[in-house]
Amino acid sequence: MIFRLYFIELKMLCKDCGICCFKTEMLITDDDIEIILTNYNAPLKVDDFTFKNEDGYWQLKNVNKHCYFFDEKTKLCSIYKFRPEGCRYYPLIYLTDLKMCSLDTDCPRRDKFYLDWRERRVATQNLVQYLKNYNFIE
Repeated sequence: MIFRLYFIELKMLCKDCGICCFKTEMLITDDDIEIILTNYNAPLKVDDFTFKNEDGYWQLKNVNKHCYFFDEKTKLCSIYKFRPEGCRYYPLIYLTDLKMCSLDTDCPRRDKFYLDWRERRVATQNLVQYLKNYNFIE
């Protein structure tokens, strides 16, 4: 029950926003793609929502300057329950040039996430491990 309430609270933080979904550069994994294809409630092909970027990684595709899955009317993610792993960490991001995690300054509600320093530390460690596991960083 606590997880469900936390999930609802996080979703409500993003309500009427969606800034993170505009001009997204979110990397996604083969696992993310499989989860999306399995759970999406309409016919969908990989090329509809993703592409291989210049570094050879899968990346979410932008349509009309926003993520393919962003609903312009509701300003919510249409795949929120099974969104990519990288989206789940947001607004926590990894700054490759500084080799550290930070809260994205583009997110207007970043101060509402990871309020407890222990939670933020664990999330940071998990994000770094996730990026290493998929060879997004060394």
